[in-house]
Amino acid sequence: MKFQKGKSGNPGGRPKAEVSVREIAQEHGVAAMRRLVDLMADSNARVAVAACQAILDRGYGKPQQSIDVSTLAPLDEAVREGRLRVKRMRHGDAHD
Repeated sequence: MKFQKGKSGNPGGRPKAEVSVREIAQEHGVAAMRRLVDLMADSNARVAVAACQAILDRGYGKPQQSIDVSTLAPLDEAVREGRLRVKRMRHGDAHD
């Protein structure tokens, strides 16, 4: 089924639940944070680190990730070579 241009495929929007998941989560937010604080002192290092990470992520946001674009240069060259080969093949010159 194709949608008409400029018309929403779901004009009524997402159906409303009686109580949203967000509301339920927010009701328990303080208790969850207190539990995470308690778990920071857990004897299991994995549990403690996971609790610390969860608290830091919520308090400061997740760390930004960066991409070193200088490593993409060989990829750019490979794409250029591939395009050149396709162009040559289209013109009947299959030799490299």
